[in-house]
Amino acid sequence: MLAWIMHENQQGYDVIAMASSERNVVGLDLSEAAIAKAKKLAASSANANSTTFIVDNFFTWQPNEPFDLIFDYTFFCAIDLKTRPTWASRMAELLKPDGELLILMFPGNSLRNLERFSRGNFVHFSLYLRV
Repeated sequence: MLAWIMHENQQGYDVIAMASSERNVVGLDLSEAAIAKAKKLAASSANANSTTFIVDNFFTWQPNEPFDLIFDYTFFCAIDLKTRPTWASRMAELLKPDGELLILMFPGNSLRNLERFSRGNFVHFSLYLRV
């Protein structure tokens, strides 16, 4: 079911794939170049009117309303461990009370790389989101 999120060189594919006439999807990134590529790709999709791409900072961006679903595509695993409590608080602010958070983690191919992620991060952000 989720094979569509595994595209190489992500350029907004996940936003475009999730968009439909019944579902508006917002893509957020700090990179103007990434957003420009995503907008170009989305313009030729059947659901172009259901996609919005925004250049902004996740930690300071203020959307008009909270979201039903947030899909974190390897953002959580890329940020510093000390920033994760702030990330979790921010996710809680951005989600509706009954909203859902889907996270794609990328720990690497080697077990040695897992040390960074083996400190109970899933438990930590679950607890933060419940606060």
